[in-house]
Amino acid sequence: MRKDLVWALVGFLFMGAALWMTVSDAGWSESRWSTDYGPIELRIRDDGSVEGEYPDYGGRLIGVLRPNEKRVLGFWEQTSSERPCDTPRGDTLAWGRFNWTLEGRNRILGAWSYCNEEPSGEKLWDGTFVDGIHPLDADVEPQID
Repeated sequence: MRKDLVWALVGFLFMGAALWMTVSDAGWSESRWSTDYGPIELRIRDDGSVEGEYPDYGGRLIGVLRPNEKRVLGFWEQTSSERPCDTPRGDTLAWGRFNWTLEGRNRILGAWSYCNEEPSGEKLWDGTFVDGIHPLDADVEPQID
């Protein structure tokens, strides 16, 4: 009887751990990129929201994937910048916008800007796919704009 209780408890704990791992990782697709500003790790949620980090600059990305347009756009934030903004975003004055186009399966071509300026060809941010789930392969629900 005691042996059955122990096995039931072990089975319960195993199932709970498996469920927790599934739920904690559910809905995210990850990819890694090599870019002009160092390596980037992107995470895309099933609703199309994007988060990422680029550690060479202590930076993070917050944005959205638009798979029908083959674009990722959003904001970058860093701890410092050559041109601090007048207003903070989150807890920093070092932020701006980015706009990437997914060119084929291996490249992103894009631009960035300081603060809330429109990204232009003046400041480029390009990169190549390294590994993971490509954003165009991510299981993203269609967006209504």
